[in-house]
Amino acid sequence: MKDTEKVLDICRRIERVLQRDWGGSGNGLRQKLSSAQYTVPADLGKRIRYLHGLQKKATANNGFKLKSSEDFLAKGEQVIKELALA
Repeated sequence: MKDTEKVLDICRRIERVLQRDWGGSGNGLRQKLSSAQYTVPADLGKRIRYLHGLQKKATANNGFKLKSSEDFLAKGEQVIKELALA
């Protein structure tokens, strides 16, 4: 799986959790997070905004590469897990 696909997959999964469990609405990760921002813990929201920044870079740059795809996947999975448990 390409790095761009990895980023988009994690971000889509976070969007689904925000919508399903946190009442997030709107189009895309940023809008869903903004609509649920007062219920999502601040540190978690900060990490989601960072992932959103990577999502924007991944869609804008054809040759997008992560510094460490394993590290990115671990961080993304951790965010998803924390959203599910919070």
